Amino acid sequence: MQKFGFLLLLLLFEAVVCRAQEGAEKLKYQLVEAILEELPTQFAYAKLGPDGLYHRLPPMVTDTPVVRLLLLDHPYSTDLDYRIVLAEDGTYERTQLLKYFTAADVAYMRQQLPASKLFRFEQAKFREPWVTVVSLDTMMALNKRLRRETEFSSSNLLLQRYGNDRTTAVWGILLSKNHKRALVNVGGDGWRTSVYVKRGTTWYKETDLFVVAY
Repeated sequence: MQKFGFLLLLLLFEAVVCRAQEGAEKLKYQLVEAILEELPTQFAYAKLGPDGLYHRLPPMVTDTPVVRLLLLDHPYSTDLDYRIVLAEDGTYERTQLLKYFTAADVAYMRQQLPASKLFRFEQAKFREPWVTVVSLDTMMALNKRLRRETEFSSSNLLLQRYGNDRTTAVWGILLSKNHKRALVNVGGDGWRTSVYVKRGTTWYKETDLFVVAY
């Protein structure tokens, strides 16, 4: 009887953990959708020619992109991408982080690091038809093969498939303990680490903690 009770408690605990993980994942997708909405339109000016291929053209006011944004399903992240949350007491990064998160938040965020590094976006979980998830592994494999065979690159393949060859990455999403704030990395034409705050059901950018412009 005791064994059955222990088993039941274990199952209940796993169910609670599963629901918590699903809730956190839903929040991450909501956050990313808010981030993508605020990004400037990113697309290549290209038209489909009679040869069945896309060709670049000078920008035209009347041009309308077929695909607004290509989102990488994941990045190849390292601890360098998380240096702000991994910073030690007394450092500039730690001081900046504690302006927006409590010490308990930071400890909770560090617990999320392993899952954050493995997190991948799924196309089916995005509501916006203009967001297309692209597999980074596939791109890298194609690039490696094509470099050996021709001068064609994975960016050319993206252009021919989507009419767009510019990609955006969002990664390293770490939630505060109450899930009302988040630290997140965004990359495209540069890279930034930003703090977002949730008001009601919507996420808003509060500040940039780190910015690199390319």
